[in-house]
Amino acid sequence: MEPFTPQLQLESQKSKTWMVIVVIVILLIIAGIVYYIRVQSTPSTNVSPQAEQSQDASQNVNSDEVSSIESDLNATDVSNLDNEIPNIEKELNTLITQ
Repeated sequence: MEPFTPQLQLESQKSKTWMVIVVIVILLIIAGIVYYIRVQSTPSTNVSPQAEQSQDASQNVNSDEVSSIESDLNATDVSNLDNEIPNIEKELNTLITQ
């Protein structure tokens, strides 16, 4: 039986420590790759109503006929503009206080 020396014990602990560190780093890298793939594969469904309106408006950009302009104006929803004023004021106040 070999005598147990402090040098052998120290080398064994260093070896175990490095193995644990390597395993943790590898697991973190794998977790990062999985997270990145999941984020890239999920489609973004957060489209604001303003973006939808601008997409709709961009479809008729090439037409300058009066009937096309009138139809664009009629399709524009301006009924809730007064409801948006408090939200705009809140946003402006938060920007000013920052």
